[in-house]
Amino acid sequence: MYDSTPMFINFAPHETPAQTESLPNGGATIGVVAGDEMPGAESSPKWLRSPRDFLADDLRAEAPSPAPSIAPVEFPPEAEVSGAVMTSYDLPTFSPDEQPQHCVRICWKFKEKLFAAHLFFVKGDPKGAMHERVFLETVRSIRPLRK
Repeated sequence: MYDSTPMFINFAPHETPAQTESLPNGGATIGVVAGDEMPGAESSPKWLRSPRDFLADDLRAEAPSPAPSIAPVEFPPEAEVSGAVMTSYDLPTFSPDEQPQHCVRICWKFKEKLFAAHLFFVKGDPKGAMHERVFLETVRSIRPLRK
């Protein structure tokens, strides 16, 4: 278990900032987490039963009303994933200083364990479609390790 969340940052070679420079504007954040590591997992095991239930519960807490639709996501058979679903929505902002964010979530099961991935980027980002494509390709490329 990690003491903190690992972060991986990827830049094209000509864009790599020096350690003292700040990150460039724009871009997106991708995260993946196992269901049993999510806050509330021990006290709310019912939403760990299916990816759709987890996503619906998450949407009730975070997404605007009416809740966005949940759609199935196809994974390659070699990923050994079941029940994968996806949703996409704009997050509400709570102060004028916040940039409105767009969120895409994918949840799936692998060997009866729930996993969730999320993508965040600034709402209206002209590269938003590209961020979503890279996110979907990245998540769909997950494969089990073979010993």
